[in-house]
Amino acid sequence: MPLPTGSDYFEAIQNPQFCFERPALRGGRVVCDGAGVPKPITGNFAEVYEFIGAGGKRWAVKCFTREIAQLHHRYSTTDAALKAARAEHDLSFLAGFEYVPHGIRVNGAWHPVVLMDWVQGQLLNDFVRGQLHAPHRLKGLAEIWVRLAQNLRDAGIAHGDLQHGNVMLVTTPRTARVVLVDYDGMYVPALAGTPASECGHPSYQHPERAGDPFHAEADRFPLLVVCAAIRALAAGGQALWDRHDNGDNLLFREADLKNPGGSPLLRELWALPDPAARALAGWVVLASRMPQREVPHLADVWAGGAPRLTAEQRKQVDRVLGGRAPALEPKPPPAATPAPSPRTIPVPAARLAPTPAPRMPPKKGLKRKKGKPASPLAAVVALSGGLLCAFAVGLILSRNLAAPKPAVETATAPEPPINAPPTVPVPQPLPKVPPNKPPPKPPAPEPPKKPSAELRLAAGPVTLKPGQRVSVDVNLTRDGTFGPVVLTPTAVTKGLTVTQGVPAFGDTVRVELAAATDLAPGTVTVRFRSELGGVATGAPFELTVKVVPLSAPAGTGDVLATLDGTVYRTAISADGTRAVAGGVGGQLQRVDLKTGAELPPLKGTIGLIQHMSASADGTRAVVAFGQVIEVWDLSAGKVLHKLTFGARHVTALALSANGKRAAVGGLEGDIQVWEADSGKELARLTGHTKMIGGLALSADGTRALSCAHDKTARVWDVLTATELRQLPATQFMQTVAALSADGKRAVTAGYTKLHVWDVSNGKELHRLEPNTGYIQGVALTPDGKRAASVGLAKMVIVWNLDTGKELRRFDGHTDYLKSVGITADGTRAVSGGNDKTVRLWRLND
Repeated sequence: MPLPTGSDYFEAIQNPQFCFERPALRGGRVVCDGAGVPKPITGNFAEVYEFIGAGGKRWAVKCFTREIAQLHHRYSTTDAALKAARAEHDLSFLAGFEYVPHGIRVNGAWHPVVLMDWVQGQLLNDFVRGQLHAPHRLKGLAEIWVRLAQNLRDAGIAHGDLQHGNVMLVTTPRTARVVLVDYDGMYVPALAGTPASECGHPSYQHPERAGDPFHAEADRFPLLVVCAAIRALAAGGQALWDRHDNGDNLLFREADLKNPGGSPLLRELWALPDPAARALAGWVVLASRMPQREVPHLADVWAGGAPRLTAEQRKQVDRVLGGRAPALEPKPPPAATPAPSPRTIPVPAARLAPTPAPRMPPKKGLKRKKGKPASPLAAVVALSGGLLCAFAVGLILSRNLAAPKPAVETATAPEPPINAPPTVPVPQPLPKVPPNKPPPKPPAPEPPKKPSAELRLAAGPVTLKPGQRVSVDVNLTRDGTFGPVVLTPTAVTKGLTVTQGVPAFGDTVRVELAAATDLAPGTVTVRFRSELGGVATGAPFELTVKVVPLSAPAGTGDVLATLDGTVYRTAISADGTRAVAGGVGGQLQRVDLKTGAELPPLKGTIGLIQHMSASADGTRAVVAFGQVIEVWDLSAGKVLHKLTFGARHVTALALSANGKRAAVGGLEGDIQVWEADSGKELARLTGHTKMIGGLALSADGTRALSCAHDKTARVWDVLTATELRQLPATQFMQTVAALSADGKRAVTAGYTKLHVWDVSNGKELHRLEPNTGYIQGVALTPDGKRAASVGLAKMVIVWNLDTGKELRRFDGHTDYLKSVGITADGTRAVSGGNDKTVRLWRLND
């Protein structure tokens, strides 16, 4: 059964007495904004709501909108493993976390949710930026980070995506506490042998992470990177931050870790006067060049009270970076020096700035990408998971307080936040190695496991021309007879290389050749073996897929604009001179495509543009969220009309190309059509029995196409409000609709398939399977001959609708896509999605 959509959850959670079974939730309420509208935080595969239970406890209720590999197994195993581990390890730093298989009832069916403690604080990079004037505090934070690493190691847990967006600091006027959030990529021993759900933020991960993503050592490299960045900023201060911060990192970037020898940052850190900062930078260089599982643990690097390198290791770093650092090594701290208290962080009220509105970490989703939303709600739940780390960063009182106080305050437990456990045991400091003893050797690396899948070629090779590329797309469909499956495609013949990491069910594997090579004609067979804990759980099975030649390399597209959050909708004028996008924050972002300049954004009264459509000339737009619809004059920069869709929630929206008519659809299958200039209602279209998933209007607004969760699509005469034709029912609910300008050709999407229709006779012309996962958007040229589609695979696919053939693919986005628009002449397109960028594509290059 498909998971509910965000709109389904939005409607259900407003009636907790009917959608929840637990008394604490049934008697509670969802938190709304000033207009009385719930404030969901939308991630890659879930939406999170702040919920106040019957007893006043605040929860983060996570509702899944996208099926992920082995969802029930992953979350239920994590929940059970953490409960069991608490009996043997000090896991008091973890916040409440519970997986509820039958957590919420939507449309009469039960679906899973995750319940988490609601946590609010500053993201790690925001906190560090605010403490650049106080290097002693950053040094204390680095030492606490080492203790955090040891506690995770003792429990055999790996967070899976350690980065600034998943590390928060909860502050009071005098204290700050470290908090880890997001359980989605967490590794616990009971999950050994299962595929990873994500590979982490690229600015923190080892270069090999994509090919070796899920094991207890996955955190070793990012733990080292974060500690190195904090200690380096303690030494380099504001100037170092200003040179290397991009808003989505902590000093390091992906290029620094993949090519340390070409990194200006690492050369700069290698010349820092602080021996500890320099040693950590050297370890980053060395670790990036060794196998991921051989990277030493941060606690071992720090053994003896400070990080250090041997003379030979310093020479290795010198060779990589092409320069020499001062031959200084940190001295072990005196034995009498007390370790910073892991319980409190005294912070002078006069120096600690008020907590700014925190920003929600971008969700990896699958992977963490560029950009950061800015909303208190977002940071609160950034998440998903809510690992509450009961450590504290020891900060020393400043001497410039108004009232005289001792230099170091006695350690006292910080006032717990509203959702913190009543008591938080404090982990013991790491044992120190005497100065005359060498640091302990890191544990021997585990031997790499053999791949559990093979790629092999059929007989009868054919020779490709030099420079020609071939893409093999393998859609991995779920087979219920197998348990947890480790899928590691490995090319075994003909020089094939896998360009994507370990896939999960529903992912696409792309295999490419970049030179003259023999390849089997027509098909490739992929063999998979299922394993659970290293033991085969079923017989091998095979899939045969088509080989799709690509005439030219895919481009990366020009970034037109960056929004504060997910780009929900994009559009482009027919003449290709203007582009417009909308999303989180309720702003309409406009771009002049002739000059490339971003025009001043427009903002109405709604807080989130979840639906948007624009006229062909780029002068008119209609946007919606909840029950509110706004009609915009983009040239004048003002709202013409503010309409209300009764008591219903808008689930689909369309504007005719001439900008004269607008249509909206709702949860009950109802459709209304308005005159855009006057705001006058023109028609109500009735016939669908379930939620409207997609709407489209012909260029003149006289014809409408609707598709719904009742698995049908319908064509309407808007002037008479009558149904002209019902297109045949499909296997899946229909969620996307597009109509040619003349109303003669239509495209609808149901889950992973595109259906191309001849409207005149209701005949299905083509059924296209792009193998990109759930389809989120589609756009047609006015003549209906070509289309562009987007989905969860982060690419734009262009189709020839006469032949049903794929023309080309465009890669460049770093997260899944939600919308695409295409010009009348079919030469350019714009797309946007969860990486918060709007990109322009030149389709004929």
